[in-house]
Amino acid sequence: EIEAVEPTDDDFFDDDFGLTAFRKEAEALLIKQQQVEEEIARIQQEGTVAAETTETAVPVRKIPDKPPPPYVPPSKPARPQPVRPPPPRAFIPVAMPEISEILAEKGTAIYRMKQLGEDISGYAFDPENLKRPANLAEAEEAAL
Repeated sequence: EIEAVEPTDDDFFDDDFGLTAFRKEAEALLIKQQQVEEEIARIQQEGTVAAETTETAVPVRKIPDKPPPPYVPPSKPARPQPVRPPPPRAFIPVAMPEISEILAEKGTAIYRMKQLGEDISGYAFDPENLKRPANLAEAEEAAL
C-alpha cells in the first residue's frame, strides 16, 4: 500500500531557471509603457482642447519642400602673382673641351711661375679670365 505524502516547500526546486526575474522586469516595463502612452494621450488631448479654446493659435513654422542651395565659398579677389626674374645663368664650364682648355692654361701659368722661382701659394684664380657668353642681358652684366 502506498501512502500519500504531503509536499512541503522544501521538497520543490526552483525550476524556472531564473526566468522569474526576467518576467518581473518585463511586467514592470509593460506598466511603464502603459503609463507613458496614457501620458501622451493626456498631453495630446490637452493640446487639442487648448487649441480649440484659444482664439489665436500658435503659428506653425512651415518646412520648405526643397533643400537649401549648395554652399559656395566667398570668392577672394585675385592677387597678381609676382613675376619672378629668370634665374641667373651659370658660367661654370661643363663641357670637357672647355674644362681641358682652362686646366691647360692654369697648369701652364703655374709651371712658368715654378720655373721662375716664384711662390705659387699666392697664385689665385681670376674669374675675369673666364669666357663670358656674348648674349648677356644688362642685369646679368651688372651682376658680374
